[in-house]
Amino acid sequence: MDPKHEDVFKHNPLAPGRNIRLLALEPSGDINSEIRCRLIEPSLDEARGAYEALSYVWGSQIFDHKIICNDKPFYITTNCFLALRYLRKKANVRSLWIDAICIDQSSNDERGHQVELMGEIYKFADNVIIWLGEPQPGTRRAFQRAHLFYRLTRVVKEAEKLATFLPLLEHTWFQRI
Repeated sequence: MDPKHEDVFKHNPLAPGRNIRLLALEPSGDINSEIRCRLIEPSLDEARGAYEALSYVWGSQIFDHKIICNDKPFYITTNCFLALRYLRKKANVRSLWIDAICIDQSSNDERGHQVELMGEIYKFADNVIIWLGEPQPGTRRAFQRAHLFYRLTRVVKEAEKLATFLPLLEHTWFQRI
C-alpha cells in the first residue's frame, strides 16, 4: 500500500517536563519477520536503567522500511531497520531508546527539548549499543583482536602495579634466605 494513503503511526505529544518515549521491541525467532513495537512514555527519571540506548548513523534519509508501531505502519531508514532486525530478542521484549523513533521528528519543539535531554538519556541507559551496520567479512576477527588488545593492556597495567613492590622486595631482609 502507498504510505501516503495508509493510516500511519503518529506520535502523541509528550507530557511537559522530562518525559521520553521508549520503544518496546517485540521478540521474534525469525530475523526476517515483521518488526513490531510499542512506544511507552515514562519520565526519564522513572526509566533510569530500564532501557538500552541505540547510537547509530542514520545514513540515507529515505524512510522506506515499514515496521508496525502501536499497531500502525511506521516508516524508518535502512540503518534503523537493520539495527532493529539484529537487536530483536527471540523470546523477550527489548526496551530501547532510538532517537529516530522515540522523538517526533516532525516537531521542532519536541526535537529541541529531547536533544537537551540526550546526554541524560544516554547516561541513564542500562547499556548504550553502537550499531555499525550489518556484519562485514573480518568484523568478528577485528573484535577478537580488539578484545585481545584490551586484555594485553590490562596485563601491562597489572605488571606496572606489581613493579611498585620491587624496591620493597630488594630490601636486605628478603635477601637473607
